[in-house]
Amino acid sequence: DLAGELSTGIVVVPIWGRTRHLPGIETGRSADLDATLFADGLLALKDRAERAGSRIYIEPLNRYQNDVCTTIADALRFCRLIDSPAVSVAADTFHMNIEEADMGASLVEAGDRLGYVQIADSQRFEPGAGHIDFTQIFSALAGMGYAGDIGIECAGLSGDAEIVLPRTAALVRDLLRESELAV
Repeated sequence: DLAGELSTGIVVVPIWGRTRHLPGIETGRSADLDATLFADGLLALKDRAERAGSRIYIEPLNRYQNDVCTTIADALRFCRLIDSPAVSVAADTFHMNIEEADMGASLVEAGDRLGYVQIADSQRFEPGAGHIDFTQIFSALAGMGYAGDIGIECAGLSGDAEIVLPRTAALVRDLLRESELAV
């Protein structure tokens, strides 16, 4: 409801934990049950989001954090299941770098279901500090006519904030200009 009052959306991540793959944060539930619980939660939220005029963004997380939704294709599957204009995909380049074979193609696959993009580099520092090809990302977004928001979500900075932050802002401005992305 608050997101509607603020004319914004909320990012929803899948159920935390794993039911398969690597040990560590096991849920004790089956993958099917986790997917059902996640879908049920989204179904309950979508009615409120529709009434409030807000959006729910499903953010795929990498396989080391969950099993329910790790790729853009997984998020799209939940979007189709929920079937609401209030539910779309949040793409996070940090997680995509781990899970997607072709990040640009995955963004294009999301199409008009892509509602929000979070950028961070390969080690969750600011864009430009790692090896992600942000030119490809921004070109894909521009090519598909993306007009949504782009946020930077970092777990830290690669150096002194007084140096890193202006450099990051300049990089993002250059990427926007060169890709002709109109956000």
